[in-house]
Amino acid sequence: MINAEILKIVGAVAGIGGISLGVLLIVFREIIRKNIFPQLTRQNAYSLLRLIVILVWTIALVGIVAWVYTSIRRCCINRLRKRLNGKIFLP
Repeated sequence: MINAEILKIVGAVAGIGGISLGVLLIVFREIIRKNIFPQLTRQNAYSLLRLIVILVWTIALVGIVAWVYTSIRRCCINRLRKRLNGKIFLP
């Protein structure tokens, strides 16, 4: 239940980017909760945690870029509509 609540909150706040980041957070949280770290060597445990951090950072960066792109696109479409007196329909 808590996973669905997390996805609902991040989806409402950050849209599709938030949902994707929320899914990653849930998946990686479950990986960290598993008791696999005592079975791994120090180097493997470090590599796994570093990989998780890099992937979360990359997904967050992609989400920010997508948000900026859609914000700029929306602004340009609104300006175009004003210039054409609303005679244009763009999704």
